[in-house]
Order: sequence, then structure tokens, then C-alpha cells
Amino acid sequence: MVENRTIKYSGDDVTIGDVTRPTSEIVSIVASGSEIRVTFRDGSSDTGGSIRDLFTLRDICPWATVAI
Repeated sequence: MVENRTIKYSGDDVTIGDVTRPTSEIVSIVASGSEIRVTFRDGSSDTGGSIRDLFTLRDICPWATVAI
């Protein structure tokens, strides 16, 4: 079983687990069970955090598509 990775926000960046990316690269935020999947402009994605992070990212990235 993979441990849920935390999501941290710092200025214009988001860190999921140990990978940091600019929030400007986020295009999609989707609830995926008890975690969320974040998709980036280059087509890559990462999963972690919680539903609370979905709402925080939605506020930080109003241009991103959001699905619950």
C-alpha cells in the first residue's frame, strides 16, 4: 500500500510528496477516492493530499478544471 503523500503550498509552487512544480502548470484537479489527482500542462499527473487540498488548489488555481 502506498502512503498518502502530502501537498504543500509555498508562494507560486506546489509540492506533492517530494516533487515541486509551479502552480501555473496545473490544468486539472480531480477527486480520486480519498486523495486528489493533479494534472500538469505537460500531461503528467501526481496524486496525494486530501479533499481539503482540492478546495485550496481550486482557490489558488482558478483556471484549472476541477471535478469532485
